[in-house]
Amino acid sequence: MDWIIPANCKVYDLEASFEKNGFVDWTKRANIVMGDKVYIYQTKPVGKIKYKTLVERDNLREDEIIDDSEFLIDKKFKVNESARISVRLKLVKEIKSDKLTLESLKAIGLKSSFQGIMKLRDPLLLQLIEDSFCDDHTIE
Repeated sequence: MDWIIPANCKVYDLEASFEKNGFVDWTKRANIVMGDKVYIYQTKPVGKIKYKTLVERDNLREDEIIDDSEFLIDKKFKVNESARISVRLKLVKEIKSDKLTLESLKAIGLKSSFQGIMKLRDPLLLQLIEDSFCDDHTIE
């Protein structure tokens, strides 16, 4: 299955986390399982799908999750530790182009902005996203 999840870049520094670890542990809020592809949409000021990841592990318990508090930008942000079951998202590729902005995605069929996890069901939208990552010449 393919998913899009929004990430607030004012709260957490995904780029630094991926650079240091090559993955991020993400709180599980849907039926995301090992082997799924997850595209990460960074909210404004970035405002685009920027990362393609693969679920490397799922149903991580709290004692298996890395301490990534150094990447929290907004130190007031708290994760609900009692309900923290996570998935490990391994970075596959970061895209530098601006092909996957919210406006361009809406132009080809996205119905609304990203308010939470979204299952990618539209084959045309999925193809555009995949093609954009293939066409981008960023080093993987």
